[in-house]
This record gives sequence, C-alpha cells and structure tokens, in this order.
Amino acid sequence: RIGAVLTDTRIAAAPFEVDLLNEQDSYRLMASWAGQPCTASEVARNEQAREVAARCGVGKAGGLPLALRSLSAQVEGYGWDGVLGQLASEFADETDPSRRALRVSLNMLDATLRERYEMLAIFMEDERIPLDILQRLWGLADKRAEFDRTLVSLLRRSMFVEGGREQGYVKLHDIQREVLPGSDDPRVAGWHAEVLRRCGSTHIGVEEEAAGYWMGSDGGRRFVHHATKAAFGGELGELAQVKTLSL
Repeated sequence: RIGAVLTDTRIAAAPFEVDLLNEQDSYRLMASWAGQPCTASEVARNEQAREVAARCGVGKAGGLPLALRSLSAQVEGYGWDGVLGQLASEFADETDPSRRALRVSLNMLDATLRERYEMLAIFMEDERIPLDILQRLWGLADKRAEFDRTLVSLLRRSMFVEGGREQGYVKLHDIQREVLPGSDDPRVAGWHAEVLRRCGSTHIGVEEEAAGYWMGSDGGRRFVHHATKAAFGGELGELAQVKTLSL
C-alpha cells in the first residue's frame, strides 16, 4: 500500500498500481450479483442503481467492490429502490461508505440469518472458520439441510470474502468483521460458551454454566470454563480447565 516500501533499495521491487474500480466495471459487478437476469447496461440506465454505486464510493479512494457485491445481492428481494432506500436512511452516522454499505447489507438479512452471521464475531481476524465448527455454533449439528441453506444464503449475499462448501471453511474480510458485534456486546461471551459446550469440553472443579474465553500469549484462541469473574481475564491458576479448539 505504501509505494516507498516497494522502491526501497533493499527490496528493489517494481510497484504495480491497481486502478480504482470505474463505473462500467462497477455496473458489470453489480449486474453479476443482482440475483436476477440483468446486464451492466441495464444497471447503468437505472437511476437508483447508479446512486447505490455512488454511495458505495465508486471511483473514489475507499470504495470497496465487496460493498457493491453485498448490496447488489439484496436486489432480488428488495429491488434497487429498496436497497437505495435502506442505504440512504440507515446508519447516517457512519462516514465510511464501504462500512456503511456492509452494515446496511447485514441489517437487511432476516433476524435468524443476521444473528447467525453476527455469531462470527467470536472468531479471530483472518481466521479460516471450519464449517463443522460453524455448524455446531449455529446449533445445527443434526440439521445439515438447514445449515446448508444458511451457508448458501450468506454466500449468495457475498457475506464472506473466501471459502465455501467445497473448501470446508469460510473467511471474513477485515471490514466485514468491523460491522459485527464487539467484545462489549453481552451476546459475544454467550456465543463463545455455546461453541465450547457444543464442541465438547471437560470441567475440573468449576461450574458448568459459568463460561468465558481469553486470548493466549501465542495469539491462539482459548475457550475457558471458570468459577469466578475474577478468574476471567486474570490469573486462571487451578480455577479453570482450558479447552483449545482448532479454529
């Protein structure tokens, strides 16, 4: 991202500049994700679609194709006018166009799909989330068909930046993680507890219903059952049994 780093004499690399997404390329991208027969020319002629592109920062620094994809994927259910209406009225306090677009996309999901997506907040950045762990987190270990429908719905709405059924995992873009609930949301600790419970754990002298998590010094994620709030985030000692999951 910083040209001076590439041209440093110790690296001597040739910089490769990537142009901003132009309007025509944007319209082609939007048409491909609209979920209905649609061409780039039709998108270009649609006033609401052009306004959606403009509000996503097309042609400006900070514009993100991912934002266009996720909003365009909502057209099948809402139409361009519905998508624009949401984009124009929701999250007015959000100054970053891409983040606002992704927040709107998330808000347009139905309640069940939205909560399942928000549960991904428990995973670390750049983490490849195994689908078997995700299936347990969503409480769908014995409901493969429903899990598949949920996964496909999120993939069709461009809610992941990488992965899928064949790959066996999904991955979020950094900006997608930014629109998920933060660690101060009381639901996050509960979701951690649920994935621990559903993936199996051992308990040594602690209350089963008391659960939390912490970050190991090696950067790994640890799921912890603990006896007191003082233990959570502090010296665990013999108060808790740490369960490490491969996520």
